[in-house]
Amino acid sequence: MFFKVAVIGKSGSGKSSFNNAFRGLKPRDKGAAPVGVIETTMKVEEYPHPHYPNLILCDLPGVGTDTFPKETYLQKVNVDEYDFFIILTATRFDANDTWLVDQMSKRNKKCYMVRAKIDEDVKNEKENGKTEQQTIDSIRANLQAKNKLQTKIFLVNNKNTAQYDFGKLIAQILEDMPSKEKKDAFALSMSPITPEVREAKMLAVLHMIGVVATGAVITGGLFVVDSYLSKENSQFLKSQLINVPKIAVALVDMASVALGQTTVQTTNPYVAAAIRVLETLNRL
Repeated sequence: MFFKVAVIGKSGSGKSSFNNAFRGLKPRDKGAAPVGVIETTMKVEEYPHPHYPNLILCDLPGVGTDTFPKETYLQKVNVDEYDFFIILTATRFDANDTWLVDQMSKRNKKCYMVRAKIDEDVKNEKENGKTEQQTIDSIRANLQAKNKLQTKIFLVNNKNTAQYDFGKLIAQILEDMPSKEKKDAFALSMSPITPEVREAKMLAVLHMIGVVATGAVITGGLFVVDSYLSKENSQFLKSQLINVPKIAVALVDMASVALGQTTVQTTNPYVAAAIRVLETLNRL
């Protein structure tokens, strides 16, 4: 299952930094979008995640320019290709941004408005005697006052996803997924950049364990599970455990048996599935 995320914003709004932060990448990492380059996007640039290639962030040209006027914008960028849209600004949202949100709403497409570079505003306003919270409250109030569509606005620091609303943005995207399957797939497609993502990944893997459990063979009232998983699935599950220790702990607690046995009997299908996953991961 692939996810294509459209990120739209003017030059200097922090699109490249946001693309990298959303994918859990540093500027020098393989596959990172180039930052610190002043340019105008004239075509769609795709940035797949180097470790989770089914997540692709797409840098789209801004709407309302001579090359991309509103009248033909939706057709030129192939709007139906994207799962959802993120409109980014480092100052304020204008009429073109509001128009785009309205158009996405008419097409039942989710659209999220994100105000970036909050850390720079906090630093600048501190010199004027304002506290961090005063600056945040002021920015949020000003943006909401001019938000005609009453769309939720998220304040982010691309350099630190633990600050401000980055986690809330991810949580909202996950909540808006149309199905449990898509929610799990999206969570498993992301790097564990926020507590919300780590929690969603843990739940998604545990849900997968439940699915695996349904494939166990019942013999005399016991679930008999061999220790086989395909190499591809094992590597995939193993990748999900990276930086998400809660998943590993949950699996161990569920299994609570020594690893290395070729066959294990249990009356609990989830324990059986956990054992099956753990034994395979232990051999990799």
